[in-house]
Amino acid sequence: MRLLHLLAGSVVLRPYVFVFLAVYLVTAVTRLGWWRTVAFTLIAWAIAYVAEFSSTRTGFPFGLYVYLDGTRDRELWLANVPFFDSLSFTFLCYLGYALALFLYSPLAVSRRDFQVLDAPEVRASPRVLLTGAFFVMLIDLVIDPLTLRGDRWFLGRIYYYPGGGIHFGVPLSNYAGWFLVALVTLGLYQRVERRVRWSRAGARHVPYAGVLEPAIYLGILLFNLALTFWIGETLLGLLGCMLYAPVVVLFLSHPLNPMRRTAAAMTYAVLLVPVTVAKPAAALTGSRTPSHFERGPTRRPESPDLPEARAGTGGAAAAILRTSAEGLAGLDKLATPSQPSRALRVARTRYRVPSAPRGRQARISTSLPPLSFPMAVVPVSSINVTPAAFSEEPATRTRRPTANTGTRTRSEEGPRGGPWANRIVPP
Repeated sequence: MRLLHLLAGSVVLRPYVFVFLAVYLVTAVTRLGWWRTVAFTLIAWAIAYVAEFSSTRTGFPFGLYVYLDGTRDRELWLANVPFFDSLSFTFLCYLGYALALFLYSPLAVSRRDFQVLDAPEVRASPRVLLTGAFFVMLIDLVIDPLTLRGDRWFLGRIYYYPGGGIHFGVPLSNYAGWFLVALVTLGLYQRVERRVRWSRAGARHVPYAGVLEPAIYLGILLFNLALTFWIGETLLGLLGCMLYAPVVVLFLSHPLNPMRRTAAAMTYAVLLVPVTVAKPAAALTGSRTPSHFERGPTRRPESPDLPEARAGTGGAAAAILRTSAEGLAGLDKLATPSQPSRALRVARTRYRVPSAPRGRQARISTSLPPLSFPMAVVPVSSINVTPAAFSEEPATRTRRPTANTGTRTRSEEGPRGGPWANRIVPP
């Protein structure tokens, strides 16, 4: 009972911290799933608590500071560190990580959606690690001087630096410590994410999910800047505005950069709009709308890799969204028995060349990958020749082709009776 009473006291005394924490959990679960979110929260909280426990005793890594235990009997403390303080580090670290993914991942932008297509290679890259730690350290340049003046607003005076500091009373070692702790947290999470096969339970598609984390980060920043101006620290507030002005411009202009919209992002944006519109319509009418994977002569219902492709438009949407979350490499694949790793839209043309009587037959399949961008250059098509088994039956004319294929035959003379005389039988 005592523990629950102190935990409830922490919520009452620091409601804004737990509001930001709840928003972080909802956002992280929809992107990462439950297990990844739990792992990230535990890693970030544990590293932050060890760092604060060490700093209050040895001065590493944040510099030496002291917590005032005036609220020890009203909120939860672990040793000499308030529980909420280490907890707030988790969502700040996640937001810095999400902003780095926003900068380095392809974007799927349309009128009805905005998604960040973060591939596993991007999530595990060193540039995401360094940029994410930088954004965590950057927001502390606004938060820490404000919390140091907690006696002038509803936070209260909870800690102080015995030796003071050059940046509005905060030592520079504090910001170096924030960068180091965020670096260790994100680096450990990247290492764990690569080695563990996580369940996607809880992850789902949310419209405009790509702007959620930047909006939350901006909300925390505006909250702290508003309090800074409210307590009369105009210079500190102006410096914070000047510090973040280029960052805001960068993030606002980033979606407008056509280089960030790759072929996979354009395919995702094009497919998502009709899928999201057709699924509710099919549910209302009770009819089943065939998906993209079931139309045309190139469908492969026996494909084992996309079982949702045979479940209608909703299943196709789920397959696209899940593969986009797993990475760009999985987004543009349509597995078939003959072309297991070709792009999603495959232009397929087949020529069947019957041989002379009692000979062998060969089938030549050509496939053209899709245009990666309207102005892109189409690469050279690949040609796969599959020899057929020896046939004892006399060669016969093939059946009349479908609308997308043609049949090429040889004359009855054969290779020994004269030159080849090819003719195309139109469909």
